[in-house]
Amino acid sequence: MKKIALLALLSFSTLLSAQEAEEIDGYDIYNRDCKSCHVEMISVSDTMKQLKSGKLKAPPMIEVSNHLKRTIVVNLDNEEAQNFVLISFIKEYLKKPDVFYSLCKPHAKEKFGIMPPQTQLTEEESQAVAEWIIDRYEDVEFK
Repeated sequence: MKKIALLALLSFSTLLSAQEAEEIDGYDIYNRDCKSCHVEMISVSDTMKQLKSGKLKAPPMIEVSNHLKRTIVVNLDNEEAQNFVLISFIKEYLKKPDVFYSLCKPHAKEKFGIMPPQTQLTEEESQAVAEWIIDRYEDVEFK
């Protein structure tokens, strides 16, 4: 009986967290905390121009999202499971970026380094921005 109650409580708290995250706009979090370094939408050719001029502070968010989707692959035909793993990775990385935990391409690590921890984000804000990063670039290619 205790296991059932614990599972129900965990499921309920997860549901509440998801509902709270829905109330927080991930795009607002991006604009407040990410935009100063990560360009939201840019072409590859404009990225190369900005790289040469030294204007880019971090990889463009479109490439971050696409790279994560290419790199973190759950071998299930279950989009929810795939998104859960992607969102979990992003949330953890926001809290504790680490060179050994990073999935950045080597040249991106050399150029930009590892971002600072985003400790100002609440759990709900991390959830919302992670969901936004995944959803925003659904079927949008970096070209």
